[in-house]
Amino acid sequence: MPETPVLAVAQTDLFRPTGLSGHLLPAFCCKPFPNINITLNALLLAINNLGTRGLMMKMKFGWLNDNSVVETNSIIIEPIADFDNAISEVMNSSQHNGAWYYPPIVYKTDKLSPRVAASRFELPPTHCIFQINGNYDREFLEFIVVFFGWLHGLRLNPENWGYLIKTPIKQGELVDFARPRHSDMKMLIEKAEVFWLNNKTNKMGNLMLGALNWFSYTQSYEQIFERFIGQYSVFDTLHHIVNKLHPTTNKVTHAGCFEHVSNKLDLHYPSWINEITKIRNDLI
Repeated sequence: MPETPVLAVAQTDLFRPTGLSGHLLPAFCCKPFPNINITLNALLLAINNLGTRGLMMKMKFGWLNDNSVVETNSIIIEPIADFDNAISEVMNSSQHNGAWYYPPIVYKTDKLSPRVAASRFELPPTHCIFQINGNYDREFLEFIVVFFGWLHGLRLNPENWGYLIKTPIKQGELVDFARPRHSDMKMLIEKAEVFWLNNKTNKMGNLMLGALNWFSYTQSYEQIFERFIGQYSVFDTLHHIVNKLHPTTNKVTHAGCFEHVSNKLDLHYPSWINEITKIRNDLI
């Protein structure tokens, strides 16, 4: 059986724009100052005038119809200045129907070819995440964005990431739990930060990013069998993470992996849980 954790991480790269990597430089680093004699005080004043946000690593993302602000010791998440226009653009679009936003209809090749759903589209960003402390990288911010989306039951994308199929715009559509209270968001994001830091060397944070990303994507599939096999690959990734973080000397069979993960994480599981493996084997 092939290892699916690699699949989950690889899927994340499908949505990233090509050639976009590395740190985002502060705005003032990209534009030379005017050709004048700049004293230290003038330089400090120029930097101060940019505002604190200008000195932070940041990333726009969306789409989320919620103008709340979330702040931890390391990051700030807040609506962008053009928030209202971004909300209006999506809500008034003909591609918006109920809880979902659908791909635009385009010609497959030229105007003589059939019209089909676009293979990739984007939504306007609604928020920005700022790193204010810590030595993080772009992938950490991507992890927090995708995790933040999962908490809202949505698929939130960093700016320039694309959607390949329909995506929900109604909060809670992808999950079966109630959205956490705003007062709990800070605590949950702080726990995600700790998980990332504690697993920076062993790359388990990267695997979790892949699992969260693939979860939100496959939950948007139309057919139930597609969602089932997609979610199974997500579970395989989670099983791999649990085995790395909580190693055991006992051999765990594939049929017993659900029970094993439940025991390691102290989760209740129904008596029929191991039947899922038989269903999966029959499906493939």
